[in-house]
Amino acid sequence: MIRINLLEQPRLLGRIPFAGTRLRGRQAVVAVFLIAAGILGVGRWQLARQTKLLDNTIANMERDLVRSTNAVKAADLASVRKTWLSERVSLIDRIRRAQRDAASLLAVVSQSLTEGLWLLELAQRNGVVEIDGRAMSLNAVIEFVGRLQNSDHFEGVVKIVTTTTESVDGVTVVRFFLRGQTRGIALLSDAGRKGT
Repeated sequence: MIRINLLEQPRLLGRIPFAGTRLRGRQAVVAVFLIAAGILGVGRWQLARQTKLLDNTIANMERDLVRSTNAVKAADLASVRKTWLSERVSLIDRIRRAQRDAASLLAVVSQSLTEGLWLLELAQRNGVVEIDGRAMSLNAVIEFVGRLQNSDHFEGVVKIVTTTTESVDGVTVVRFFLRGQTRGIALLSDAGRKGT
């Protein structure tokens, strides 16, 4: 046989719903707290992740900026060096032309010499050629000047600046001084001055 206590049952039934509501309320509070803590944790994790990504991006940009700055400095240095080297090459070119011009001047003068004429000094400064010499006659000097003029090495007229007579070993000779402007090419003294 089975016994059933009918009086005790209603009391138990009345307490269970009240106790269950309380338990469910606590569970709801705990669930809301856990959800809020989870949301905050996930938010904080995402914020930390984004901060780390931004820090990496900033560090990469700073490295790129340093590389770019170094590249600009290297380009500026290369530009200065290129300018310096081109000036040096230009100077060397002017010196070579001046040397060729001096050699061609000597060739023109030696080919223009007449019989009975000799040179004491030949100077070339700033494109101006000065010739000091002696001749047996004034005609030898005039012929020498004519040959120099016809050589196309001189611009304008080769001028006879002075002529005098003097005695050398008992022989009367004509001492002369000539001046003329060379064509086109800067001379060694000019090139040296421009390059420094």
